Amino acid sequence: MKTIHKKILIGITFSVIITGCTNKDIVQQTDENVKIKTTKVQEIEYNNQVITSGKIVSNEESKLSFKTGGVISSILVKEGDKVKKDQILAVLNLSEINARVDQAKLALDKAERDYERAKNLYEDSVATLEQFQNATTGLQFAKSNVEIAEFNLKFSSIKAPSDGVILKKLAEENELVGQGYPVFIFGSSDKNWILKTNVADKDAVLIELGDLATVVLDAYPNTQFDAKVSEIGKFADPYTGTYEIELNIDPGNKNFVSGLIAKVIITTNKAEKYIIVPYVSLIEANENEGFIYRIENNQIKKLTINIAKLVDEGILVIANGLKPGDEIVTEGVNYIKPESDFEIVK
Repeated sequence: MKTIHKKILIGITFSVIITGCTNKDIVQQTDENVKIKTTKVQEIEYNNQVITSGKIVSNEESKLSFKTGGVISSILVKEGDKVKKDQILAVLNLSEINARVDQAKLALDKAERDYERAKNLYEDSVATLEQFQNATTGLQFAKSNVEIAEFNLKFSSIKAPSDGVILKKLAEENELVGQGYPVFIFGSSDKNWILKTNVADKDAVLIELGDLATVVLDAYPNTQFDAKVSEIGKFADPYTGTYEIELNIDPGNKNFVSGLIAKVIITTNKAEKYIIVPYVSLIEANENEGFIYRIENNQIKKLTINIAKLVDEGILVIANGLKPGDEIVTEGVNYIKPESDFEIVK
C-alpha cells in the first residue's frame, strides 16, 4: 500500500513542479491579483481498507496415502483431474500383501487345529487348563492377524473420499512408498472455498472476524466476489513476519479450482477520523508528507500535512495543525508567490 502511495505522490509532485514552472512565468508577467478558489476542509470517518493478494484453496484439502507401505503398481489420475467419490486413484503391487494374507490364513488354520486338539485333550483330562487357554488365545490372535491382513489388502488402493480434484501428485508408479506417506493432495468440491492471504502486522491488528471483503480473480477479471474473514492468524510467519488471514468466499456460479490468484480489498469495521483535502489543493508531496496553502488572517500560509491514505474522494490527512473548517486553496495554487496579492473568487 505504501508503495502505491509513493508512486502516486511522486507523479503528483512531478506534475505540480512542471505546472508550477509554467505558471510562475505567467505570474511574473501580470500585475493583477492572483485569483484563487478555496474550500473549507471537513473531518470524516473512514473504515480502513487492507489491500492484499492471495490464493483460493479448497476448504477441505487432505493428503491421501496407502494404509501400508509398498511399491506403487499404477497411478490412475494426474494433477488437475476431477474425480468422483470412491473412484480408485492408485493401487499398490499386491504380491507382498497377498502373501501376508495367505500367511495369516495358514496361521489361522494351524491355530484352529491346535485349539481343537487342546480342547479334546482338556476334556479327557490329558491337557491342563493352561494349555487349553493358551490354545484359545493363539486362535484369537490368528483370527486378528487375518483381519489385519485383509484390512490392509482392502486399503492397498487409494479411493477418492468425495467428489473433488487432484491438486498435486507426490509419487510415481513403481516408486516405493512408506506407510502413510502422502501420494496425493486432494481437494474436496463438496465443501466451501476459502481465500488465504498474508498481511503485515499493522494491517493484521485492524482486521476482525466477520469483516467483509471484495475479491477479483485473475481467472475472472470482470467478476467481483464477496468474501468474509473467517480466521486470523495469531502468530507471525517466522520467515516473512506476516500473518495469515482466511476468508470464506462464495464462488456463485463460477467454477473454482485450487490455486486461483486473487486480489483482495478487506473493509475493516474499525473507523478512524481523518481530515480530507482535495487532490487539487496539493502543492507537492514526498512519500507520506505533502504541502498545501491555508488562508490565515487574510494571508496565504504554506502548511505541511501528513498523508495517511489516498482514496477516491481525496487525500486523508492525519490532523497536525489542520482543523475542520480551515480554509485551503483549491484552485490557483500554482500562481501563488510569497509576494503575491490574492483575490478569492466564488
